[in-house]
Amino acid sequence: MQLGGSLIQNTTITLDANNMIYNLSGTGEFDIQDDGVSAFFVQNDGKVGIGTNAPFHKLHVLQDVSTTDGTDGNLIDIQNTNNITGVISGIRFQNGTTANTFKGAIFYQDKGQNN
Repeated sequence: MQLGGSLIQNTTITLDANNMIYNLSGTGEFDIQDDGVSAFFVQNDGKVGIGTNAPFHKLHVLQDVSTTDGTDGNLIDIQNTNNITGVISGIRFQNGTTANTFKGAIFYQDKGQNN
């Protein structure tokens, strides 16, 4: 198979061994599916869906989780692989266009074994 040039019609690329489907459309949407279900979807307006092909916001993560024992859930993992004590991982919230004007955050800092 050879790909290239302008996309003139909706195109589906299927990899049978892994049940992976890549759907490209002339509207600019990009859809990676697993067994026919959207796993990663990018709308033509830039909204990204993980587990959904209809994202409401810039990033929309959708999962049907019924575990209630605290072992699983609809989670986003942020992992810093540096094991140095004091390193911070987190999410920062910014409003407006001025650089470094953060309005809030969620952070985790490993203070070591004695703290």
